[in-house]
Amino acid sequence: MGIESNTRLGHSFPFLQPTETRCDMNQAALEHVLRSQQFNPELLRQLFMLADQMEKVWEKGGDRSLLSGCWAVNLFLQPSTRTHTSFRVGQRMLGIETMIDCTDPNVLSLAKAETIHDTVRTFENMVPDPRKLVIVVRHADAQAAEVMAKAARGCKIMNAGCGKSLGQHITQAIQDGWTILKHGRRRGLVTLDQIGEKKGRRRMLHVAMVGDMRNGRTVRSLVYLLSVAFPWVKLYFYSPPSLTMGRDILQHLDERGIPWEESSDTQHLYRSLGKFHVLYDTRFQQEDLGLEDREQFTDYQQRFQVNARLASRMKEKAIIMHPLPRNNELTREVDNDPHAAYFDPQIKNGVIVRMALMYFLLKGAQLGQALDHAA
Repeated sequence: MGIESNTRLGHSFPFLQPTETRCDMNQAALEHVLRSQQFNPELLRQLFMLADQMEKVWEKGGDRSLLSGCWAVNLFLQPSTRTHTSFRVGQRMLGIETMIDCTDPNVLSLAKAETIHDTVRTFENMVPDPRKLVIVVRHADAQAAEVMAKAARGCKIMNAGCGKSLGQHITQAIQDGWTILKHGRRRGLVTLDQIGEKKGRRRMLHVAMVGDMRNGRTVRSLVYLLSVAFPWVKLYFYSPPSLTMGRDILQHLDERGIPWEESSDTQHLYRSLGKFHVLYDTRFQQEDLGLEDREQFTDYQQRFQVNARLASRMKEKAIIMHPLPRNNELTREVDNDPHAAYFDPQIKNGVIVRMALMYFLLKGAQLGQALDHAA
């Protein structure tokens, strides 16, 4: 099914299947950042390498010469704290001029039934060179970023978390993938050169995901990315029976030969804690639950809670991650536990990865050379 370029705010977009490709990419090109299925191992290697370099820029407070003369439009039409702010911080550190930073759809002409197509074309024609413009969007409809990319005539579109259960949060997934890579390098589980390589691997990377698997766009995007970056991963999904991981995701894992387990038994979770290198917790999204699940909301948080007792049974150097915000599924007593990685380094890594993505989109330079003067 085609996506019409005159789709209006409030209308639903058809779900784009993982096998479809609307933005051509190769190992050294990236036109837009829309979904995990865009990324092959070579491109992930390059982006993670650039993130390694960009971390040095972040540590010294930024380098505003890197993207001086570039522009950004931030359209956050759904609530956001970390993603929105990390883009703003990254833009400032790189010297990007922000044209508009919108968190209220009522101030845009979209509220007057302007099409997304016209909104993109309008912003493009306000700057001398639309190739130096990035539009960052979070929208209720899963395909909003795809529609904008189709309308673009030069500007770059970044999906900052469009849609819900069938949506994507690709920048969060890349942030978390890089966090896991850095952890794996310290543990001797992976090197940058081994991204995407399964041949000859002996040690598996064990990653558990706990919480609402059905409605979490973050875990959906992350599973796709992990299956490409770390094909020696084994995934474990823990959730109530009504909130299990989507069948499309599990089919994708089967097709790639990625082992996985699924359970609603928290005793199984506790018995398995000693094998996990990463435990990725995610909240139960009360606003997206059906009536029966909403009635069980408090019970779900208690049954699948990540607390000090659980953390004490994990591997000594395993990490606990969470995309945040959290409710009671992750207790504050874990915050100072040595396993906790959801504040430091996960949030810092979000700024750095988004800086790397914006740089790659807007600069299009060969990696390994582009940041020599900044390092």
